[in-house]
Amino acid sequence: MSSSRNLALGGAGAVALALVAFSLGRRVEADKAGQTNLSSTPIPSVKAATIPSAASAPVASSSAPQEPTSPMDPGIVRDLFARLQAERDHRPNLEPTANHVFDLVKAKAGVEVEEQLQVAGWMVGAKFCDKVRSTKDVHIVVCEYADEAAAMKGQKIATNAIARREVLRNKTTTCAVHQAGETPAAAAQAARVKDLFKAM
Repeated sequence: MSSSRNLALGGAGAVALALVAFSLGRRVEADKAGQTNLSSTPIPSVKAATIPSAASAPVASSSAPQEPTSPMDPGIVRDLFARLQAERDHRPNLEPTANHVFDLVKAKAGVEVEEQLQVAGWMVGAKFCDKVRSTKDVHIVVCEYADEAAAMKGQKIATNAIARREVLRNKTTTCAVHQAGETPAAAAQAARVKDLFKAM
């Protein structure tokens, strides 16, 4: 896994952009401290897409309000970075935290992390969400909520008809486990992760 921190981005328009950030995990690279100075550096590239810099963005010829010319409009990207940063800065710190869950599944479920990235918590009413993808192609999204009522709501929102995906709740935390890989090893790892989370 790269030592740099990944932030989730992607989609068309602010809401769709955030939704794809949560569901597909498209990302941009941030520096090692998890910070990116958007006011003084060009917007980094997104996987399979390029974000135009503010200097190269077209200037409106009319005083009428203009829609963004691209789903990767720099203003939208800056807003998303700021919102993700705010979620990192205001985590509820209630157990089990995402860090605690990931530490446990690495130690007890044999999860080796292929990538880790922050995803948009606000899409499911969470205060903070983090995701890992294992080398067995098991995707684990852990979301932290302000209280158990919010976590129950978030669990319902996040539950969908994706095959081999289950959203579990433990107190104020949810854990979505998606067995994307079709191997027996992936199935066994997904089952271990779910059992460990339930028992926390």
